[in-house]
Amino acid sequence: MSTKDSERDMGMRKLCAKWVPWELTFDQKQRRFDDSGQFLKMIKHNKPEFLRRYVTMDETWLHHFTPNSNRQSSEWENATVGWQGYGVCILGCAWNNFR
Repeated sequence: MSTKDSERDMGMRKLCAKWVPWELTFDQKQRRFDDSGQFLKMIKHNKPEFLRRYVTMDETWLHHFTPNSNRQSSEWENATVGWQGYGVCILGCAWNNFR
């Protein structure tokens, strides 16, 4: 029995992650600054309503570890995403105008 056979039988696969360094442009930094200010205004104006509308999509754990290889950064996860793995899953973020 090979490793691939074991992965298939368990319904698991290995994922590799790697940091990709990049820097924000001045316009991107300004946009983040402006958006953060808008969020603070919305929270101060009506915190319960802001929290009711604010939705997070995913949880990510960051560790202070830089792997030397893809194998070191691999982790096991289920091979399917709830519906047999067919199709495309699109995650997005919608901005509401809280006026």
